[in-house]
Amino acid sequence: MIKGKEILGKNVVAINTGQRVDSVRDVVFDHQANQVLGLLVDEGGWFRAARVVPFEHIRSFGEDAIMIGDAGDLTTTREDGRLAEVLESKTSLIGMTLLTTDGQDLGKIADVLFDEHTGRVEGYEATGGLFSDLSNGRTFVPAPRACRSGLTRRLFR
Repeated sequence: MIKGKEILGKNVVAINTGQRVDSVRDVVFDHQANQVLGLLVDEGGWFRAARVVPFEHIRSFGEDAIMIGDAGDLTTTREDGRLAEVLESKTSLIGMTLLTTDGQDLGKIADVLFDEHTGRVEGYEATGGLFSDLSNGRTFVPAPRACRSGLTRRLFR
């Protein structure tokens, strides 16, 4: 499993050229499907679309870089409506409160752990706050089979 925060800032490298394509700025996540959709490498701007590495184009998550086949594996939000919708929401999972179906507060989401081969979210790292983290550490909360939130979200911003 990989923690989402561990890949922020890592270089994305094309295998065919060995060249750095960009670096990871955020993880694009579909909360409803418990699935990582891709890695945001460029936020975009007024006259250019955001650029994303779709999860299916990631060859491997290395210690120092994330490998893709070639630079053409990146897509833009103009080409992928689902990614555009997520990035337009500007909603972050980090800091959201985790509640059980019976109303027990498990803490706030501090990170998301996902399978590096499938992109499936395996669980969340929950924080109870600074003092709780120092005394008890953070808690791993397995991802539910079905989520109640219908929103698709960005992970960190």
